[in-house]
Amino acid sequence: MPRDEEGRKRARRQARVALFTCVVMLAALSPVLASLSKDAITSARAQVPPIPTCGEFPLPACPTSASPSASRSPSASASASRSPSGSPTGSASAGTSPSSSPTGSSSPSATSASPSRSPSASSTSQSPSASRTPQTFNSPSVITIKHRKGTKKFSGKVTSDFDECEAGRNVALYHVVPGFGTSRRVGKTKTNAKGGWTINEKNPQGKYFATVKPSRLTTTTGDTISCRKDRSKRVKG
Repeated sequence: MPRDEEGRKRARRQARVALFTCVVMLAALSPVLASLSKDAITSARAQVPPIPTCGEFPLPACPTSASPSASRSPSASASASRSPSGSPTGSASAGTSPSSSPTGSSSPSATSASPSRSPSASSTSQSPSASRTPQTFNSPSVITIKHRKGTKKFSGKVTSDFDECEAGRNVALYHVVPGFGTSRRVGKTKTNAKGGWTINEKNPQGKYFATVKPSRLTTTTGDTISCRKDRSKRVKG
């Protein structure tokens, strides 16, 4: 046991000596490491290429060559606007514009400038309609039927989300053949402006129903409306 304690004490002493040695070495090497880090940062900065300017390369953010001419345009327009007016005696207008005349040359120049603006104005007014894409709409239709007993009149109405799908629709009246499960057409007509329709049957007997055919139309704006077909319920004749 005493030998083990002595060995532990020696190990502790050796560890303390090694730790002290490391601290002394780090303290001695810290200035060297600091200088090396500064040299590394300086060399890294020297290797970074300089940022190009607008004068060296044509960058996207740099102004184009059209900008100087655009900046000169106000002066040119100002000089053009001053040239027709001239001086009160009329000598400056004769010296600046060779085509000017004593009778007043400003009016031809003004008239020649005004037509040049009209195409741009017309193009801007026509651009919204030209850029619009025609669309297609599918609209369901609903047809109704009614009959008053003792009369020959069958009537009803066609309704839809679009007014175009109500007027002028083709409506047909069918009579259900008893015992066969089939039907035969007994009359046809077209709806009025409000979607109403009327068909007369000579001797109504049994059950009847009405149908509306599908239709497709184009509006004045170029859109296409597809009106779907429909079948009414059965009523007694």
